[in-house]
Amino acid sequence: MSERALAGCRRTSGIVRVLLDGAETPAHRSHIAGCATCRSASERVARFDRGLVAAAAEVIATIPAPDMAPSRRNLKVATMATLAGAVAVGVVMAAVIIGTRTPPTGSGPPGAFASVASVRGPLALLGLVCGDVPGGEVCQSTALDHTHRVSLTEAGGRVVEVEARIESNDGERLDKRGAEQLLARFAAAALAPDVGAATARWLQDAWPSCDSGCSTELADVSLRLAQDSSSVSLVLRER
Repeated sequence: MSERALAGCRRTSGIVRVLLDGAETPAHRSHIAGCATCRSASERVARFDRGLVAAAAEVIATIPAPDMAPSRRNLKVATMATLAGAVAVGVVMAAVIIGTRTPPTGSGPPGAFASVASVRGPLALLGLVCGDVPGGEVCQSTALDHTHRVSLTEAGGRVVEVEARIESNDGERLDKRGAEQLLARFAAAALAPDVGAATARWLQDAWPSCDSGCSTELADVSLRLAQDSSSVSLVLRER
């Protein structure tokens, strides 16, 4: 193994940023070819991007109104390896999520939350993969330095509580720029449109002054925002 591989490479973080921006040059590719550390990092970025595009394309293929959604051929998904990239994906996909949401079925009133089944698609568009756990589902994606996680608690096939969480993978300080927007996107995936809009407005207003935690009560749902240096979370409970 080369000394460069053993010692790491000072250029790796810069190479990753260039790859995420899609701005690599022949000089960058030449360096990656000769540097095991940067080559491994570039392969992780490529795998992450391919997985995100595949998830988005799979969900879009199931949408029954093709005039409301971008086609597979024209789909261009920004990377979610950084919070800024994740927010960009949320902005691009928000119209698809809202335009294709159908109200939950059942004998009772729909309430603030959607059915568990209808939440999976919008969360997949945001790059999360869902799996069953006792009492609900956990949907998650792991980026280079942080993890997005949405935990759904269900009762009778309908969501009754959501925890959306963004946390550093190594316990170091989390770059929270745009975090409130991403939390709003996760919340909108599980909420009725009017409740999701009210939640987004509250997050936008509360975020600048919410140092460690704050909460509010809306007509149909209670919200609690909490954060520390390495994570931020939003809990929504049916009232």
